[in-house]
Amino acid sequence: MGDICGLVPVVKYSTGSADNLPGGKLEPGETVQEALAREMREGS
Repeated sequence: MGDICGLVPVVKYSTGSADNLPGGKLEPGETVQEALAREMREGS
């Protein structure tokens, strides 16, 4: 798994559930920045 500025992104749940690694993937023709923005919207 890649990293962001030397860190690994982790999903923190407000319900107190265990932390998790984020899922998701690039959609055809989507940039990494677009995918990140979409995944953040979908995860909130």
